[in-house]
Amino acid sequence: MWNVKYHIDFELDDGRQVTRRDSMVVDVDTSDDAEAMILDQFENSDDLLVEMGDLFGSIRSETLEIDECSKITSES
Repeated sequence: MWNVKYHIDFELDDGRQVTRRDSMVVDVDTSDDAEAMILDQFENSDDLLVEMGDLFGSIRSETLEIDECSKITSES
C-alpha cells in the first residue's frame, strides 16, 4: 500500500489561482502504479480528488501534481 500526497492547481475564469491539497492510500505494488492510479482517477473519474465545497466560479483549467508517494509498512 502507498500513501500518495498530491495537489491540484485550479485556474478560475476570473483569473484567480486556487490550490487544493489531499492524499489517498492505494493498494498497489509499486509507487509508479500508485501515481498512475491517482492520475487515472483525476483524468477519467467523476469522483473528486479534493474538496470543492468553497470553490466558487467556473474552472478554466486544473493541473494535478504528485507531491509525495510513500510506502506504508505494517509493523508486526
